[in-house]
Order: sequence, then structure tokens, then C-alpha cells
Amino acid sequence: MIQPPYISDHMCRLLHLGVGTVPLLLWWHAPSADAPSAPGMPGLVLASLVLARVALYDLRLRAFVRLLRGRERLKRVLILLSAGGASALWPEAWLGGAGPEGEAGSWASVGWASALLLVTALGCVQELRTWPDVRGVRSRRLQPFWVLRRLTGHGWGPALLAVTHPDEPGLLVPAIAVTAAELAFSGYAARTGDRQLQVVNALRLPLQPAVRVPWIQGSVLGAWAYDAVLRHPRQPDLAPWELALRHDEVLAGSPGYELAISSWRANASIPTADAEPWVSTAEAYADSLKALFQHQAGTEIPEPERRRLFATWQTVAAMTAMARAEVSLTTGLSDNAVRNRRYAAELFAVADLPLNAAAARCLTADTLAFELDRTEEALAEVDAMGDRAALPAALQRLAELVEGIAGRTGHRSGADRRRTTPLPLGSATALIEELPTWLPYLSAHYRGIAFVRHVERRVADTAHRTGGRQPDVVLPGPNRGFADMYPLPVGHGLAEVLADAQRSYARGSLETARLAAMDVLEVARSADDLAQQTAAHRLLARTAARSGNWSEQYTHLISLVASVETARDRVADADLRIDLDLARPCGELVALIVDHRVPGVPLRRRWRLRNGAGAASCCRRWAAPRTRNSPRNSWSCR
Repeated sequence: MIQPPYISDHMCRLLHLGVGTVPLLLWWHAPSADAPSAPGMPGLVLASLVLARVALYDLRLRAFVRLLRGRERLKRVLILLSAGGASALWPEAWLGGAGPEGEAGSWASVGWASALLLVTALGCVQELRTWPDVRGVRSRRLQPFWVLRRLTGHGWGPALLAVTHPDEPGLLVPAIAVTAAELAFSGYAARTGDRQLQVVNALRLPLQPAVRVPWIQGSVLGAWAYDAVLRHPRQPDLAPWELALRHDEVLAGSPGYELAISSWRANASIPTADAEPWVSTAEAYADSLKALFQHQAGTEIPEPERRRLFATWQTVAAMTAMARAEVSLTTGLSDNAVRNRRYAAELFAVADLPLNAAAARCLTADTLAFELDRTEEALAEVDAMGDRAALPAALQRLAELVEGIAGRTGHRSGADRRRTTPLPLGSATALIEELPTWLPYLSAHYRGIAFVRHVERRVADTAHRTGGRQPDVVLPGPNRGFADMYPLPVGHGLAEVLADAQRSYARGSLETARLAAMDVLEVARSADDLAQQTAAHRLLARTAARSGNWSEQYTHLISLVASVETARDRVADADLRIDLDLARPCGELVALIVDHRVPGVPLRRRWRLRNGAGAASCCRRWAAPRTRNSPRNSWSCR
């Protein structure tokens, strides 16, 4: 499983570096310095910059696993050779960089250099915003420069034109300027950890067919274990493993994220969870570390470093087991989740991480009590947590909820405690801060707040089971994805949650807005709150319309009309009834049916179009606001 580099790996690297030396060879065989078209010293500078850029990128490719690294080198070799051949065939009449005098320092040459520098600089700033350690938002004003930079091949286009046309000295200055700028940006990326290349590696790895096969998966990640651990200085960078483990925080917004999930589902014999590709990859990383202690290559590590590495593996294996437990719960394998969390609790305790050991015990009890109804085992896990005084407040609350569900007296129920002492957002942050991290740009608040949200959901479950659910029970917040930064716990009222959902809708987070509106609708129905039901149906209809789901839009519009009708009947004052305007939803209903966008709803069964009236007249007739003397059903869509 632990694999040293093969000859093919060295050959790929030499071939990649050999392509970088081609400009030097062309400069060496160029005309003598006495010739008027000789590249001279500027040509040597450009050739050296090209070689330095290729060599630097070859070093940066260490962020990839060896399988992807070799493929990336071969791909770049083919791209550079083909692009260089195409540049050599470029007609000289189309090259305007030489200037009328054919000098490298002509005004045309300097102008091209300035323009390319501007495009490169602003394009790099736009790309910098997309790095995971920056987490910036792309600027619309800089997007054209980002596109132009990609069209120039990230500076390779001007450089290859100047290399393949040495008799055009006016191309040298723009090529040198843009190549130096790209080399500086690449050096800055390498200096700051190459976080973007790590993300690319994490996205491409689950897409490889070899990673989906367990007995081949070990060989792929075993090469990573040799490169990251056995080589000096033997300080493994576990950022790739942590990226897979915390995929929902970093990778969820990338284009290849959904592709990896769909490819795993297409090749799986049983339904899989969304997190399956990433958790399986994280398990392969952890197994490759474990293999070091079962392989002869591990004996090369000195004993002190071996003990430190073994402690690191215990933490990695425990965190991976906790992630696997979450996936097991998603797929309904609660028994597997219990076994993984018990295993993680033992490893956390050995690795001297007491808070996370207690959290693993408490989550094991949570699964036993709420999912499996094995209350005696749940109480035993709670007792194994030890003294709770030093534990975070969220962990103490979850333990009390488990005891309340199990019927242990002497503790207040979670529903009663919640009304008096709501959990703060940072009440579980200490659990995450205790764990080591190889991604320093990630915050501990995301996982901590997610834990708080889980505890608050258990509060609602406890209230349901004990009959303590009140009409004003609130629900988890609408921010469910990393695009909205951090999830919000229970504690918002229905109006505040709906306002947050509307803001998510305005930002374009349709799924976030839809989930929050569905939660509002569920609680509003249990509380018989027609106003919030109406608002939730209105927002759900808007999200469905924006997503192109016409059947769902039709359903929510009909429910919206029914809710308003029920609310209208409850109002005794006729002056208040006419303020409930249904012009817009009824107009949308008419448009959906007339345009035949809703299957199974024939036009003749719903509306009677007299004298060939069209959709516009229908909207004016049936969607007009009611007046005091208008018939009751003149507006209703029945």
C-alpha cells in the first residue's frame, strides 16, 4: 500500500521540465547578436522566466496526489507543445507588437506590455478572491479582466508568440512583462500554501474511478502517505484529508462538487448520501496513515516521530469515524453510527482530547435514545461522560435531554430549560477548538453552531415526545449552507425566520429560502397561524416560479388563495376583508393555466372563456380585487 515513486513518475517530471527548457534551446540557436533581428539579452530573460515558471508549477503540483500529479504534468506538456506549434504558425502580418521600427522598446511594444500587465494584475485579483483562504466575492467590474486573462492562456500566449517569432523583437517586452507578473502571482500562491490547488485536488480525486474501488483506493492514497510522511521532514500535511472531511464548508460551492456526488451515486449498488464521496476519501487517507505502522517502510521513522505520528493518526481516525457516523445516520444505519461513535470516543480519550471524547459519548447516547429507543444504553453512555461541570453548555444540555427522554428524574426537561436559558451560538465552539487543524483559514464557529442547531432540534423533539410543544415553538434558522456563512440556531420567531428566507431569496439562495419557508409553513400550520401560512405559501410560490417548477408554483398559489379565503371568513368587519388583495396570485394562476404549464389542469374545467377572451382579459376579470358588493367567487380560482 505504501508506494515509493516509480520510474514513470520521474519520467513525467523530467518531460515536464524538459518542455520548459525549449525556449532556452531556441534562444541558443537563434541568430548571432550582430544580426538585427537577434533576440539578445531580452530573449534570454524571457526564456529564463518561462523555465522558472514551469519549474515552480512543477513544485506546486505536490499539492496533488501522485496519480493526479502525473496526469497534470502530461496534460501541460501536450498543451504547451500544441500551443507552441500553433504560435509558430501564426502569420507574421498579424503580429503588431514589433512596431514600425522593429525595436523591442518601441511605443507599440510598451503599450502592449502595459495593457497585458493591467489585464494580468486585475485578473489575478479576481482569481485571488476565489481562493478558499480569502473567501472573497467576485467583482463584476473585474470579471472582464479575468476572462481576458484566461483568453491569453494566463500569460502563456504572449510568451509563446515571442519565443516562436524571435525575428519580432517588439513582442519580447510584453511577453517578459506578463510572464514576470504570472510568475510572481504563482510564487505568492506557493508561498501561502497553494490552498486553491488543494481544493482542485480534493475535487478531482473522488472523480477518479480508482478511488471508488476500495482495494485500488489504498494504492492511490498509499502513494500520498509515502510522499507526505516518509519523506523529510516527516511532518504530514493533512490538509487534503481535512478538506474531504469538511467538504461542506469549502468544496460545496465548486462546480465539481455535485459531479462527484452524482458519479458516486451512478456507480453505487445502494443509495448513498451526499457526503459519501468525501467521507470515503477521508477514510482512505486515514487508512493510509494506519498502514505506515503495518508496513516495513514505517520502520524508517525514528521512534519519537513515530509516537507523534501515531497520536496524529488516532485523532484523524476518530474524526473520520465521527464523519462516517453522520453519513450512517443519513442513510438510516443507526447501529453503524453507534459503533463508529463509540470507537471515536475511545480514540479521543487515548489522544488526550477529553471534550471530544465526552461529545462522542453524548452523541452516541443521543442516537441510542432518540433513534433506537435503547434508553438504558443511552444512560450508560451519559454516565461514561464523567464530570459535566467542565463540559460546554451545549453538551450539558444534550446530556440532560437524553436523560429526560430516558425517564431519569432529577433533571429539568430540555423544553423547560430552553425557555429560560437559550443556548448561545458559541456554546459548543470549545469542542472544535480542541481538535487540531491543517486548514487555519477555516473557523471553528461553523461546526460549533451546527452542533448547537442539533441540540436545539433535540429540544423540539423532546417537547414533541413529552407533549410540551407550544404553538409559539420556533424552528431552526434558514441559513443551511456555506453560501450563507453559518447556520442559525432555534430562537428566531416565525416572522424573523421568514424575513431571513426572503433575504436569502433576494440573494439568489433559492434552496435555502425554500427550506426555511417550508419550516415556517409546518410550524404555522401547527399553530394555526394563517398570516404566516399565507406569507410562506407566497414565498414558496415565488421560489418555485424562479426555479421553473410550475406544478409546485400552482400548488402553493392554490393554497395561498385558500389561506386568504379562510382568513377572510374569520374577519367580521367587511371593511377589512376588501384589503386582502389577491390580484397578483390569481393573475399568476390564470397565466399558468392558460399557458398550459401545469399538466393535468385542463383550461375548460377551471375557467370559461367567453367570446374568445384571452389570458389578459381573464386576468382582469378573475384576478381583480374584490369590492364590497362584488360576488364572493368573482375572484376565486375554482
